[in-house]
Amino acid sequence: MDNDLTDLNIEWIRAFRKDRVFLIIHNTHQPQEGKTFRLAPNKEAVLAELWGWAKQMSSLPFENRKSASLICHLRKDVQGIVRALKTDFPELQIKEYHGKSDLVEKAYDFSNIEEAWKTVNLVAYTSTLKIEVSCTNTNFERAFCLFNSYIETNAGTN
Repeated sequence: MDNDLTDLNIEWIRAFRKDRVFLIIHNTHQPQEGKTFRLAPNKEAVLAELWGWAKQMSSLPFENRKSASLICHLRKDVQGIVRALKTDFPELQIKEYHGKSDLVEKAYDFSNIEEAWKTVNLVAYTSTLKIEVSCTNTNFERAFCLFNSYIETNAGTN
């Protein structure tokens, strides 16, 4: 649950959208301190860096690989990028989450992300999912972000 969303908001949404099933995931995000963010000039630059990272990681033995996250504004971007990455780099372990993801899998994974993501090389999700959970796994070293506005930022952590 995002910090801006209260129980009253949830009840109002449920009453307003009775035909929808909701899964509430409480936000336990701990901000990342000491990380460097770099603005990429465009989507192509972010994707080129992501493919370079994937190529490098796929060439390493599993125990030497680092992990990253991919955050996209649009579900179609997450799905298309993940599909292409799985085709180009089948040896990488990739988890994908968005509004149409399996609710049971999402709930299971987010109940213990340290366990669910310990063998994952890339976690890809939509920015609207707001899964700001804290993953203390030191293997996660980068974030690749694609957004559709200047309010949100394309950033890679170094």
